[in-house]
Amino acid sequence: MESDADRAASAPVVGVWGGQLVVLAWLDGAPDAALAAAAKMRARVETWCDPFHLCVALTMTALAHVWRREPELALDAARRAMDVGRDEGSPVWQGRAMSIHHWAAVVLDPRTAQSHLDELSTAIASQLGAGPGGRTAFTPCVAGVYAAAGRQDLALQELDEALAFVERTDERAWSSELHRLRGELLRESDEAEAERAIHRALEISREQGAKSFELRAALSLAKLDRGAKKNRAALGELRRGFASFTEGFGTGDLVEAKALLDAGR
Repeated sequence: MESDADRAASAPVVGVWGGQLVVLAWLDGAPDAALAAAAKMRARVETWCDPFHLCVALTMTALAHVWRREPELALDAARRAMDVGRDEGSPVWQGRAMSIHHWAAVVLDPRTAQSHLDELSTAIASQLGAGPGGRTAFTPCVAGVYAAAGRQDLALQELDEALAFVERTDERAWSSELHRLRGELLRESDEAEAERAIHRALEISREQGAKSFELRAALSLAKLDRGAKKNRAALGELRRGFASFTEGFGTGDLVEAKALLDAGR
């Protein structure tokens, strides 16, 4: 049986780049275009009758819904991807879909966090660990499950391991989000380090031109209570990020950002 790497290497160009187009649209601050790219990729691969690429397309669709903060839709796409990945024998993509499945289920019903943590912890080494390349995109889902179950220590460990992987491999597309989430987890225990982590996330997103991650970092910064002067400056950062968007105004980040800006005026 071919490995995931072998199948990806021999994939048609559209199969290789379809997922990248989803990611690029999201990073460029176009969440609606990211979802449209995912739908186009999924429709294309469904005509191929190729389970491996269908699993990839469904997982990338689920990930786009995670970014847009649409847990119901993420859960549905992730479950389909898990089913296809299991039947196809694709542990890497099945594991990635699994991380989204657990995240979405916990967001929808936080009372289930511990049971999802137990399932995820058992499977993560054998499935997500089977293909470490690309894993950083799914680390926020894993950390989110751990944090929801009250295990900030495990969530921070997962983020720190992902950041170390970034330094070893130069897989930097998600480093801003990893630093931001680290800051969010440290808000209650170490305000100074939390602020540093979120500022680092903002710097990285700007260096990379990643508008969606810049908005998220600015949103996290604006929610820190650091005194009137810093709060005004943070709202200015958020206003700058919000102004760079031309679509996606019904998505979670933009809705929250607008509400915070309206309240701060």
